Amino acid sequence: MTDWIDSGSQLFRTARPATPDQHLAVYAALVDEAAGAIMLVDHAKAKAWLMPGGHVDPDEDPRVTVVRELDEELKVDPPFHSRFGSDPFFLTVTETRPPHVHTDVTMWFVFAADRNQKVVPDPAEFSQCCWFSLGDPTAWVGNFDPQMSRFMEKLSTVLGLVPAGSSGTALPAEGRPGVEDRDQRGGPPNVAAGSAGASAAPGVDNRSSMSIR
Repeated sequence: MTDWIDSGSQLFRTARPATPDQHLAVYAALVDEAAGAIMLVDHAKAKAWLMPGGHVDPDEDPRVTVVRELDEELKVDPPFHSRFGSDPFFLTVTETRPPHVHTDVTMWFVFAADRNQKVVPDPAEFSQCCWFSLGDPTAWVGNFDPQMSRFMEKLSTVLGLVPAGSSGTALPAEGRPGVEDRDQRGGPPNVAAGSAGASAAPGVDNRSSMSIR
């Protein structure tokens, strides 16, 4: 990676959809440490559960990018997580899916979030948003970023949690417009106090668990 940075190659996307074919991107991991939960978004184009984020604009500081993307996509402005600071916690190089195949060099930043905070998801970007349990490895079900399992294991280690989704077979996610509160089996809304599906944050699904590919 340092060779690519030092090579003088263009690091930023300069034209849509994918020019140059390798460029910088960011993810925002919204972590509610007290609740042991992380927010993922069901990305409409990628057809997968991802972190909110996007491409770094030319000459933009990636830390500025990730804050900007959270405002544009969810209308939230959380602080960087004190355990991780404002530096990227994780770095991945991933080839994207067709039709516009390219390579994203993605910096993953961690933010201190509150699952009870209202979010306003961009409907053009996401089918839904959902809180997933960080500590329950039994039922993370869906399509995820191919590097998600490694990220979750590293994040859970730092936070002292059982690494969620470290095994299991991923199944297609069933994205739909709107948000609700789901129990761990993906069943109907469950809002009983103390249940697996506790009261959802405004504008956000609340899932207690899933299995990462």
